[in-house]
Amino acid sequence: ADADRLIRAFLPLASRRPPSGTQAARYVKLAHDRLAKGDSFDDAMRAAYKAALCSTDFLTYAEKPGKLDDHAVAARLARFLGSSTPDEELLVLAAKGTLTKPEVLRAQTERLVADPRAERFARAFADQWLDLGKFHDMKPDDLYAEYDDMLGWSM
Repeated sequence: ADADRLIRAFLPLASRRPPSGTQAARYVKLAHDRLAKGDSFDDAMRAAYKAALCSTDFLTYAEKPGKLDDHAVAARLARFLGSSTPDEELLVLAAKGTLTKPEVLRAQTERLVADPRAERFARAFADQWLDLGKFHDMKPDDLYAEYDDMLGWSM
């Protein structure tokens, strides 16, 4: 019963949407099978969690073609603006089916932009897009004689 409860609480966070009954049952069965083989409860749960985190539901954003559902919108908002998974507020709105209403979507977007986690996105985006992580490895041409390491660090 504990394995079932814990796995069903974990899966919506890992897959960014409520799991299907068969999806949840598959991970619960995995935990129960490990318990039946004599594994400790901790090891059985780790195996189930590891399987969930290695699944395509966690590793990819697989959605049906066409208009995105509320859970897909929540996952994309959280990933894009917070480099994270949907928080409780996004999950609740997605479950209610109200996240894609224009006024709700705008309010949630503004909330996420104001959240400190949005800074992670801004830094990661600039670093990946402009390759800023390699800035100090790139030296300008000799044409710029005034360039030195102090100027590079200042930039």
